[in-house]
Amino acid sequence: MFFILSQQSAICGFPNVQTPFISFSYFFISLNKCAPPSNNQRNRPPLPQIFIAGGPFDMKRFISLSVFGFIYHGPSGHYFYNWLDSKVEGTDAKAVFTKVAIDQVFWCPIFMSVFFAYLGLVNGDGFAAIGSKIKNDLLSACQGSWKVWPIVHAVNFKFISNKHRLVFINGVQIAFNMFLSIIGTKS
Repeated sequence: MFFILSQQSAICGFPNVQTPFISFSYFFISLNKCAPPSNNQRNRPPLPQIFIAGGPFDMKRFISLSVFGFIYHGPSGHYFYNWLDSKVEGTDAKAVFTKVAIDQVFWCPIFMSVFFAYLGLVNGDGFAAIGSKIKNDLLSACQGSWKVWPIVHAVNFKFISNKHRLVFINGVQIAFNMFLSIIGTKS
């Protein structure tokens, strides 16, 4: 509880500086929790290697997934949700539905594509392999998102103030990122 309250306080004071660090923390926790066993060591997040599959800790993988939260998710989420609130004002049913639709139809595929591209780049994959990964897995990732995020965002856009929105999203994203990590690391 203290962790969340300290994050809320930090966001209120310096959102442009703090949100990348908060997203780094959540990606650090969540993307390293769950992935299927793999013969390819670089494609398995490290904590599953230790706690689920029993393999050695992969510091490069651990850091690279956490850095994604810092360099992309925090800043982009901060600006996207501020922009969305400025374009679609209010918390009535129509505004909430519109925000959820924009988030899931436009933001979701962009976010997933950037995530897969980032994973490919840090793993040294070429553009053809990255394009193939996006082509093969984007729909599955979006379908998983559509099962979770519309309900979460309906609550988010209706009841959570903008200054606390990313903390709320990151809290739910801990579990969702485990799913995303499974898709992102499958061959």
